[in-house]
Amino acid sequence: MKKPLLQRKWVWIVFTLIVGFTFLIFNSERKFEAQKKEKARQELKLEKKAKKLLKNKIKVPDPYFKTQEQVSAEYKAKGLKINYVVSNFDDKATINKRFLRKGECDQLSQDNGATYYNSSEVGLKNAGYYAEKGDTIIIGYSDHDFDGTKKETPAPKKAKETEKSTLPSSTNETSESSNQKTSAKKNASPSLPDEVVDQVTELNNKYDRLIEKVKGYAATPSTYTLSEYSTFMTDYTDIITDFGELSETIQEYGGDISSWKGYDSWMKIVDKNNQLLIETDKLPAVFAD
Repeated sequence: MKKPLLQRKWVWIVFTLIVGFTFLIFNSERKFEAQKKEKARQELKLEKKAKKLLKNKIKVPDPYFKTQEQVSAEYKAKGLKINYVVSNFDDKATINKRFLRKGECDQLSQDNGATYYNSSEVGLKNAGYYAEKGDTIIIGYSDHDFDGTKKETPAPKKAKETEKSTLPSSTNETSESSNQKTSAKKNASPSLPDEVVDQVTELNNKYDRLIEKVKGYAATPSTYTLSEYSTFMTDYTDIITDFGELSETIQEYGGDISSWKGYDSWMKIVDKNNQLLIETDKLPAVFAD
C-alpha cells in the first residue's frame, strides 16, 4: 500500500512543478507583451512628435568617407547646398583601418549649419541632422591621400599634468586656489574637455564598426561562426564598458550638457548604443559551424 502512496506523492510534486513552471512562462509572456505594447505606444508618441518637429525639414545625408561627387549628388537631390572645407581626419581613417583618398568627406561636424535631433526627441529611426530646403551644409573633405591601414589606433589624449608636477611644495596653498578657479571655470565652460571630446569621437567610430559587423552577420549568416561570435562578444563587452565609463565621466563633469560643444556627438553615441542593441536581436539563431 505504501508504494502507490509514494507514487501519488511524486506525481503530485511533478504536477505542482509543471503548473508552477507553466505559470512562470505565462507570466513572463504577459510581461513581455506588456513591454512590447508600451514600447509601441512610446514609439507612436515619438512618431507624432517627430512629425511636428521635423515638418518641412530634410534629413541631412551622412557624407562620411564618401566622395565629393557622391555627396554633391545626394545633397542636390535633397535640395541642399554644400560648402566644402578642408578637414584633416587622418585619425578617423586610422581608427577605421581604411585608406583615405583625396576628396573623401568627413563626418558632419557639430557646427555644420544643420540641427541635430536625438532619439529622445524624435525616436531612434528619425534621429539625425535636419535642415530646410536650400540650406547650406558645411562638409569637411581630405585634401590628401592617407593610408590608415598601416597605423596604430591613437590613444585618447590625456590631460596635461606637467604644471602640477613641477610646482614646489611651498606653493600648495596657491595651487589649491588655482585649482578651485580652474574647476569653477571648467564648470562654467559651454563645452566638454578636449580629452573627453576625443573619447566621444573614438567611441562613435567604434560603434559604427561594430554595428556594421552585426549587420554583416545578419545579412550573411554563413559568416556568423563560433569564432566570430567570440570576437564579437569581446568587442561588444569592451564597447558597453567604454560607454558606461564615458557616461560616468560626463555625469561627473556636472551641469547641463545640452548646450555643450560635445553634446550632439554624445547623443549620437546614445542613439548608436540603442541601435546596436536592436541589431543584435537580428543575429542568426545558430552558428554557421
